[in-house]
Amino acid sequence: MCSTHLTDTILRYSKFERGRVLVSFNTSSENTITPWLRDDLKDAIPAPNYWDNPSTTSKEAKELKDTYFETFDHLGTDKEGQPYYKDPEALILPYAPYLSSCRGYDSYIPLYSLFESESCSLPDASWGVDPSWSRLSLPPFPHQDDIVVVNRWDVFKEPIADLCVLSIDCQYEEDLTQATFVPRWFETSTDDVLFEIMRDPITFLEYSGRKETRTSPSDVGGGGFVNWDVGDDFFVPVKVDRSAAFSFLGGCSSQCFPREILLDVKYHQKTPHEKRIVDIRLVLSEFDKDPTSRDYKLKLHYHALDYWNLIKYFAFDWPVFIVLFLVIGCISVAVACLYWLVVRFSTQIASPPPLRFWNMFWLIFPPALSGVIIGLVPISAMTAIVYIVIYGHPWLKFIFGGFGLDSSTWILDNVKLHFMESGVSNLDMAVTMKHAQPELNIRNELSAPRFLMSFILHARNK
Repeated sequence: MCSTHLTDTILRYSKFERGRVLVSFNTSSENTITPWLRDDLKDAIPAPNYWDNPSTTSKEAKELKDTYFETFDHLGTDKEGQPYYKDPEALILPYAPYLSSCRGYDSYIPLYSLFESESCSLPDASWGVDPSWSRLSLPPFPHQDDIVVVNRWDVFKEPIADLCVLSIDCQYEEDLTQATFVPRWFETSTDDVLFEIMRDPITFLEYSGRKETRTSPSDVGGGGFVNWDVGDDFFVPVKVDRSAAFSFLGGCSSQCFPREILLDVKYHQKTPHEKRIVDIRLVLSEFDKDPTSRDYKLKLHYHALDYWNLIKYFAFDWPVFIVLFLVIGCISVAVACLYWLVVRFSTQIASPPPLRFWNMFWLIFPPALSGVIIGLVPISAMTAIVYIVIYGHPWLKFIFGGFGLDSSTWILDNVKLHFMESGVSNLDMAVTMKHAQPELNIRNELSAPRFLMSFILHARNK
């Protein structure tokens, strides 16, 4: 069993021993002679232990990763700074998943090749674009000197940046005649997340998890950058829009296939050389129920957002929205003052009553302030208690240390993630416990006050 396990897991290294190149046998949509072949799905479904440690020791696993340049998963680092194998939680792929078997790309569609394709064209009236739009006078990829960026204070400004619409002929590689229990990628519901794309570009060293070009014992692989160095905001979810299925006659809940798939990518042109992806939607439309046809059209709309659309997607830093909040508040106050002046000067009353501003202010302000304080104090107290339980506090550790207790660790530092674990053996596991990601999963599922309140109610019911 051990030898079989090692053979299965070593396969993902040895199959790339001659290099890692995405080989594509491309044919254009005009080619009607070359047959359209699809991959065998058995080759795309790995064994259950495919991502397990391919070696018996972490040191050998590190050597295999360096030899075969494995960057999908990553190694962790224990308290002594030695690498150990860590099960992958995220994979960095240079191509778009699910979208394959397309004319001009074969089984893989690299993102850079898609967004910078030579086949890109400008949108026409069918895309809802005004023919008199000045951007249509420039090519899809304008000269670098013609790039116009939109900064945080460039109100009403429109960018001049890369603009690409593209249509690609593709075919489903799944067996459409067989219904599945789990929805396939083209059967997912609206707002489901298929995958995520990095908001900002990363360097080669960040992708490979190296500190320099050459390998070193401290390399952690590309997954290390994903799991350690960035937060959730670094990724843009690719959400599905299946709303067009609601208008399909007879219902479109099962065995209903979209024949047009639009990848709508919105980005912010931050500098003449830097883009930041803001939003991505995978829009499914043109449904039918013909399982004998595997054809579908993949369309791309890659475009920069203007100032107000960037505001809509909260693409700027927080000072912009503070200023915007103040401006809207001042305008609201000015409109109210203008209304009062109009009523004041147009009234028919000989002696109109004076404006008692401060009397009204002290009448409505104290109740509002007391309500905010009454609501904020218990929430802040419960949040502080949960924070101390999870992370501890230096002066609390000092007090416990004065009673002869171990002050170097805290309550959750040595709690096991799984009942089969022997203990917290490395720094990664301790950090995971600090972020409360075991069964309680406070960070992702419940806010601290809700967690504490549900815990109290549960204890009272007991």
